[in-house]
Formats: sequence, C-alpha cells, structure tokens
Amino acid sequence: MTAFPTAAGRSRPRLTRLSLGILPMLLLAACSSSPTAPSNSTSFDGVIASGTLTGSLSFSVASSTLDVGRAPGTATTPVFIRPAFYVAPGDVTVTGTLKVSGGPNVQLTGTYNTTSHALSLAGGGYTFTGTYANGRIDGTFTSPTGSGSFSAQPTTNATISSYCGTYNLGSGTDHGHFNIAVNAAAGTLSGAWASDVNGDTGGLSGTTSNGSITVNVLKDGASNGTVVSGTITATTLTGTFNGPDGAGSVSGGPCS
Repeated sequence: MTAFPTAAGRSRPRLTRLSLGILPMLLLAACSSSPTAPSNSTSFDGVIASGTLTGSLSFSVASSTLDVGRAPGTATTPVFIRPAFYVAPGDVTVTGTLKVSGGPNVQLTGTYNTTSHALSLAGGGYTFTGTYANGRIDGTFTSPTGSGSFSAQPTTNATISSYCGTYNLGSGTDHGHFNIAVNAAAGTLSGAWASDVNGDTGGLSGTTSNGSITVNVLKDGASNGTVVSGTITATTLTGTFNGPDGAGSVSGGPCS
C-alpha cells in the first residue's frame, strides 16, 4: 500500500478504493462467523398395547447428540474439538403422534436425555416413559383408561411396518392384544402385548426373514418362555405360540 507525506513529515496509509470495498465485507464476515446448529432429527416408529387400547406411535428426537447406532455403555471415540453448537449431554426435544385404533390422533411432546437414554412423552391424558437400548426404545405408558407397553425402532435407513393384532390362548383362559413393529431390512422386530383379561403387559422381541417371524414374549424385560412362530405379508399377521401357559394363536394386520 502506498503512503503520502503528512504535515509533520510522517507518512500514513492511504485508503484506496479496493481497501474501502473490502472493509464492509470483513465486518460482515466477523458478524456472521458463528456456526448454526444442525436441524437433524431421528425418527422412531412403533406400537402400543394395553388391555383397552391398541395402535401405533411415531416420534422424532432432536438428534444433535443422539446416536441411535450405539447402545448405552459402548465405547465411543473421544472428541477433543467441539463445534460451537455442541450440546452437552442432557435433554433434547421430542415431538410425536399417537394413533389409537378407533380413536383420534393424539399429539405428544417431551424430552429424551442423551446421558440416561430416557424418553418422556405426554399429551392428551397419555404419558410415555421408556429407555433406548439394543437399538430401540421400550417402555410403558398410562392412558385415561389404563396402562400398557410400547416399543419403537429408529427409521434411519429403514422402513418400520407396524402390525396390530390379537392373541388367544387355546384354553380360552386368556386373550388380548399382540402388536409388532417390523424392520424387514434388518431382519428384526419388537413390540408389545397386553392381556384383556387381567391387564398384564409386556414386550416382544424377535427376528424376521422372507416373511417368517419368530417372536419371544417378554415379561419385565425377560423372556417368559413363550415363543411365537408365524408369517407376515403386506396385509396379514398370523402365527401360533406355545409356552408355560399353553398354546394359542395370533392374527392381525397393519395398524390402522
């Protein structure tokens, strides 16, 4: 940059047209240098079941700190430099919709804690409490008419198909809801069951391949010894089961 003499014999920089043109650009860049937090979210689809209700559930977790590919407790690579939008482990927002068969849709809001992996949702007299583990969120819910169980799987790179059905013990001593969420691409499924007779509820966990399903019936998170074998198509769910309480059948179709 050239200079010119001053009255005191010193020289000072001359502001050229080029430098004057750059100055506003530099000021603008300085004012807009803060990065913007990503708007990504992680979606889940699943099913619910109680002695009086059946249906499906979908919700979205603000996922700037949620890693659905990692179960709680597994090792991760340390991050030494964090972006300005980094959010420390804590609560992130969750929004969702409950679709009760034969009833209106219910809007839900709540939080997911990225440290404890705990989910909390509420709306329309319903409350949901669950935990992310083994690639899905399982938990329980309360409603204006009772309580039940739910299970949801992430839809990342997958389509989750929800089936709502019923089970009947061959002896006629028990019957209720039997609902599953199927990830055909991964060959996995999860779900919830509930007795219409005594109000008991629990989970379902299993595998699927070429339209066949194998499902373990869970009580308090552990297998109760009952195994369901069946088939699914785009429109039907059918199968039989055997366990400590006897043998029976399941049937249903896509949740409506």
